[in-house]
Amino acid sequence: MVGFDDDGRDKSEFNMAVAFLNRLNYLLYSCNEASMNLDAYAWFTTLLRIRMELIDDMQPEEKKEANKHIDSLAQKVMNQSKVMNKTGRNDIPWDLYREIDNFEIFLREVCKKAGYKSRFQDEAGKALR
Repeated sequence: MVGFDDDGRDKSEFNMAVAFLNRLNYLLYSCNEASMNLDAYAWFTTLLRIRMELIDDMQPEEKKEANKHIDSLAQKVMNQSKVMNKTGRNDIPWDLYREIDNFEIFLREVCKKAGYKSRFQDEAGKALR
């Protein structure tokens, strides 16, 4: 036992920060790949996973905004996926591309506000806390 949180539970000297950042890094990489491959379905579902990783650090208004993005995009992405499966063409209409891109930009801004994109830390030990 290292200490207690405000709720009285034991705190561990070990945390999941490195594993979390590895997952987040992989998901952001996957977004880049999906967007470059014009794969709207993979891009959108990867953004959903990023949202899930960030949900604990989102403010209530950010959660609402993320849900608005999801509600707006879900059916459009599914329709595009059906077209792609039927025709074999990976073309994403520009308006859909921009809307998915705006969702990604929003999630990246959440990362920045939460401190995941800090430029540096004065002490290396603080960077993993």
